Amino acid sequence: MIERVLVWLVACAVVSACGVREDPARRELSQRLRQDAQLSSEELGRFRAEISRAMEGKTLLKQGSVPEELDAEQRELISDILAGPPGLFDEGMKMQGEKTFRVLNAAARSTDAEVEAFQRLWIDVETFLPRRFEMAHAVQGYEAYTIDLVVGPKK
Repeated sequence: MIERVLVWLVACAVVSACGVREDPARRELSQRLRQDAQLSSEELGRFRAEISRAMEGKTLLKQGSVPEELDAEQRELISDILAGPPGLFDEGMKMQGEKTFRVLNAAARSTDAEVEAFQRLWIDVETFLPRRFEMAHAVQGYEAYTIDLVVGPKK
């Protein structure tokens, strides 16, 4: 009986030791992302680094009844935001249902030099994964679109 208890305790200790421990810096950043205050440049850099780390070995897909691959232009637009283009800023925290997101905003190329275009990337603060991409213009009447994203395995 004592042997069984001892074996069980050792097994529990081994299983708990094998568990993945969350990086304290990542946990701290995740808590910070849930605050309303805009991220500093340093925090924005750390956030982008965590997004890149979370994306390693994965690919972004358009959400739908059957997820499909993004086209080359869409992949490039999202990659550009994650690379930290000049003028990239934290638009703040947004809630959608019970999910919390941080929205990254950057200037986009406009087909009309007189009309400003921008792109937004919504990042889930729990997983650090992109969940929505938006392209829009400062003036209504120009093409705008939204792509809901899911993360799939790397091909």
